[in-house]
Amino acid sequence: MDEALATRPDLLVIANPTSLHARDVAVALTAGCHVYVEKPLADSPAAAQPLIPLAQRQQRVVAV
Repeated sequence: MDEALATRPDLLVIANPTSLHARDVAVALTAGCHVYVEKPLADSPAAAQPLIPLAQRQQRVVAV
């Protein structure tokens, strides 16, 4: 992830184990990336919920 973010991409595709989706989406959003994540967005509603306001604050799009 660090190596990918070091290139300062506009968009990051998250396609890893579901248990890592929410964490990696948050990292990508914080780095200023738009995110395309394979379904599901997270492994629980509680893990997914903070991603929406984070995307809004960063003015980035998250697509599943």
